[in-house]
Amino acid sequence: MAKILNISEKTIGGWKCKDKWNRNSMHTNEKKSKKVCTQNNTISWVEIENEYVTDIRRKPCTLEDLSTKYNIPIQTIKDYSATNEWSKKRTEYKLITNQKTKEKTAELISSEIAKYKAKHLNISDT
Repeated sequence: MAKILNISEKTIGGWKCKDKWNRNSMHTNEKKSKKVCTQNNTISWVEIENEYVTDIRRKPCTLEDLSTKYNIPIQTIKDYSATNEWSKKRTEYKLITNQKTKEKTAELISSEIAKYKAKHLNISDT
């Protein structure tokens, strides 16, 4: 090759080293494909966060579940959730929901007691 191009072999060797030539890639025009995890730019982090934060079942979804569901690397979700305090938000959401449940339950019980008392007062008046 050096004779064909009329340059020194050391120049060719320098090119080979710098451009990382090897015998297999010199004889083919095929490009090697790398397996790279690509993210869809349309990821709705608000939707994913909402799903994580508001899922307060006995066995709520995990970051791993969301990683699988949305095809996002687990580390990306962990980093994003830590930055945006998803665990703290989930805990706060759970506390608020439990408080609202207690208030509504107390309201229903109070309403039933009021109906019961009103019924007995009407009976005693007659």
